[in-house]
Amino acid sequence: MSGTRAVAALLVPVGAVAFFGQNILAGGTARTIAAFVLIIGFALIFHEAGHFLIAKLLGIRVGVFSIGVGPKIFGFRRRGTEYRLCPIPLAAYVRIVGMAPEEIDEPEGFYSAPVTGRLAVLLGGSAMNIFLAFLILLVYACAFGLGEFRPGVLGVAPDMPAARAGIKANDVFVSVAGEKVERLEDVIRLLAPRAGKRTEIVVERGGKRLRFSIVPTALRVDAADAARLSDPKAGFVLKEGDMRGVIGVRPGLVPTHIRAPALAYPLRALDQTQKLIWRSVAAVVALIYKPEARQELVGPVGIVQVTAQSAEMGLLPVLELAAVLNVWLAVFNLLPIPVLDGSRVWITVIEAARRRIFDKEREAVFHFAGLVLLILVVLLITAANDIPRLIRQ
Repeated sequence: MSGTRAVAALLVPVGAVAFFGQNILAGGTARTIAAFVLIIGFALIFHEAGHFLIAKLLGIRVGVFSIGVGPKIFGFRRRGTEYRLCPIPLAAYVRIVGMAPEEIDEPEGFYSAPVTGRLAVLLGGSAMNIFLAFLILLVYACAFGLGEFRPGVLGVAPDMPAARAGIKANDVFVSVAGEKVERLEDVIRLLAPRAGKRTEIVVERGGKRLRFSIVPTALRVDAADAARLSDPKAGFVLKEGDMRGVIGVRPGLVPTHIRAPALAYPLRALDQTQKLIWRSVAAVVALIYKPEARQELVGPVGIVQVTAQSAEMGLLPVLELAAVLNVWLAVFNLLPIPVLDGSRVWITVIEAARRRIFDKEREAVFHFAGLVLLILVVLLITAANDIPRLIRQ
């Protein structure tokens, strides 16, 4: 429907440019590509699938259900619906019969359904995104347990100081050079000035604390590392040509498992999902009443940056980001902005109160104007927030 096509219209061209720009500046990898495509693609596909499934369930005809956009690669027709597979995976599309101005009187069309049915179809996309977020958080809990996620070791490079000392994957960092490790960024920050200096590193493994005396190797910082690893908020800035200490590990968030009964996992996922919903709603309210909150908005460039950073840290941050973006897409699509599902919900409610529908040709112009406005706002966010943030990093 129109809401996710609007999101796709914003994400595909601007996001593609942003993606390649981010990779040039920050050394993107195939992992980043996969994370970006899967997170955005699945969010939009599930959103459209929500509209599709509710419409089918209520007997409303669906003309087209497309995974991806662009020229059709493969397709088939079944029970009145054409199913398509298209080459650009960052979007999806469903065409429900009866929503176009010329199809209002179509039998088994959108307006042949009662008001409650039409509202269910419109809300189905956001409901499916919230359900997907719940599934992601459930997988997250089942796979990695209900414990905390702490800065640790995702992998160890052979023939490097960490491997020679005996540090292993899944070790959790406790301290580096006597300073406590609380954030993932602390590991890089604390090791950077220790090149060639004997450094005590304390890790936790299997509930026991182990101490290692390691001499980090000096590594020259290139432009990509300077942009990716610097943390200006913590006063840690790397420049191209600097030498930094490394021990040959890939830092990331490591789970600390806690045994729990089976029911605890879906309950945890449900609790996390409802918290994400309320945080997203609170963020929208803050944008209205707190001008400073608008400076934290991110557009397609910002989404690419966050995806790249999450992919570098491992699977856990990618799953967290996927859940957050699905909930945000659900909440965003329910805003009463022309072209989004939220505006169509309000139009349907008003039509029910008036007992007659609006002029659909005028409504189409109304939604098109909303799309143009939305594109301008996103471009403004990109220019005012994303690009300066990218340059600073």
